Amino acid sequence: MKSQQLWGNQKPKEKILFINLCQWKRIPAPQSTTHPVPLSVGRPEDMSETSDVYTVIDVACNPDILQAAEKDQVKKNQLIWMAMKCIEEKFQFTLSHFYHITNFKIKGSIQRMKQNLMGIQTDPTYLREKMRKGTNP
Repeated sequence: MKSQQLWGNQKPKEKILFINLCQWKRIPAPQSTTHPVPLSVGRPEDMSETSDVYTVIDVACNPDILQAAEKDQVKKNQLIWMAMKCIEEKFQFTLSHFYHITNFKIKGSIQRMKQNLMGIQTDPTYLREKMRKGTNP
């Protein structure tokens, strides 16, 4: 009996990704222009609105870096590319390097973004329960 191995290409599942790029004073500025720019990358969160399904990832940097990027298009492009590279490396994602800057400031809520970047549980019921038991959240 003769068999044949068939290879097919399956396209990876494509989804819209929103990157919330924000400033955070806890992120240190780079030591110099030759040092890497520190970024904090939150975990990806799948969300949906009506029939649209998308992923949101929050990326925070030092306020000085974001302000410099707002004033200089080259620096802005570099910061966006760095954020995309960090996301690709951290989560083993393959991202399209074509992007569009939206008219809205944030996807999702600021509270969700803070929780994601800080990695803490801030549900009031959870906190009350922890306080009642005498443990730290």
